Amino acid sequence: MPLDAKQLADAYYDAWRSGRPLPEELFSEDLVFVSPMGEMRGRGAFLASLAQLGGVMKLERIRREFVDGQDVCVIYDTRTPAGTIPMAEWIRTENGQITRLEVLFDPRKLPGPK
Repeated sequence: MPLDAKQLADAYYDAWRSGRPLPEELFSEDLVFVSPMGEMRGRGAFLASLAQLGGVMKLERIRREFVDGQDVCVIYDTRTPAGTIPMAEWIRTENGQITRLEVLFDPRKLPGPK
């Protein structure tokens, strides 16, 4: 039986928090990822990008999770070398996979050249 929206979101965050590679099967091959930094298409591109950020951005804690049918909104804190950044992520699921991730945060809080 396929995972429901909450189970998919929880599996995604559990793997991220643990530092394990994200299970590829959680994500649609046609995944769309949107953030203030731009848009990315494709499961492979997303997983490769997140693997690179794994050493820089760590899921610190989940503040709140809201489920509405196939959509999940998660508000969480991410630890970076520059400090903790609050983020919100809208997760869209279809047919037992995550099809869209849209993360919202203040990009001025990210570490990098000033």
